[in-house]
Amino acid sequence: MSESRPGFTPQEKVLLYRYYEFYRALETGKRKPGTAAQKHFVAVCQGRAKAETLHEKAYAKYMQLRVTRQQQSQEGAATQENFLDYAEAPSSTRDDSSKLRRPNFAAKHRQHRQAA
Repeated sequence: MSESRPGFTPQEKVLLYRYYEFYRALETGKRKPGTAAQKHFVAVCQGRAKAETLHEKAYAKYMQLRVTRQQQSQEGAATQENFLDYAEAPSSTRDDSSKLRRPNFAAKHRQHRQAA
């Protein structure tokens, strides 16, 4: 698979696991930044600053992964919509498909007997 997925270091995984709720609250505005570091973190989340600390870098990677997954989900939904356009056509029943196969089976059986 050649998707550009960010790899998380073990330390980044620990930070994300431990502080995800805090990071998310800062990103969404549910928690107001109280320190200069938190204000910078919010600026990183909004794309107004470059990630500098390990916390910022880990969460920036997470946000990148989240965007990638959302895009893939939307692409998958578009593909499924196209599939549904074709799926709405009248489908054949099981009986119809077995009727279609019978002549083919009979023709193959005749060819096999003639070859022998």
